[in-house]
Amino acid sequence: MKSISIGFIFILCVFAMSGCTTVDDGQSLNQQAVSLNTEVTRLNQELYQKDMLLQQEIQKSAELEQKLQAYTVGTPGQYGGYPAEVEKKPLSDISSDKFQTITGFEVKAKDIQLALKNAGYYKGAIDGKLGPESRMAMRAFQKDNKMETDGVCGPKTWQQLKLFLDKQGG
Repeated sequence: MKSISIGFIFILCVFAMSGCTTVDDGQSLNQQAVSLNTEVTRLNQELYQKDMLLQQEIQKSAELEQKLQAYTVGTPGQYGGYPAEVEKKPLSDISSDKFQTITGFEVKAKDIQLALKNAGYYKGAIDGKLGPESRMAMRAFQKDNKMETDGVCGPKTWQQLKLFLDKQGG
């Protein structure tokens, strides 16, 4: 009987120990599952935030594309800032009126050419056609006056350039 009780106690101890180990392993696996679930939730939130930022950038891009299409027709920069409604006119019609930037700033094209000529930057005819020669002269004037060198006569450029409007051979 004593050997049966010792065997029974031995089996009971082994069973009890293995049961405790199983409980510990279960708790460890549960902790790992909670940790992994937390990490997946964090990554999902990060992905959602980045997706929202991407959607905002896509929207901004679409809005800018629409604005660009509203202001340009033909080769980009072909007339350096004429709005679409002016660019749709034949080239011969553009020559007689005003130069207009995309922001709506207007100056007579002949005044721009005359001021550039008086400042010593333009050698061509004062015909009101702002072509490549006028653009090159404008860029040179802007560069020498430490302005944004874009070849467009906006308000800042005209502020400096108009000083040469009445001068001869500046």
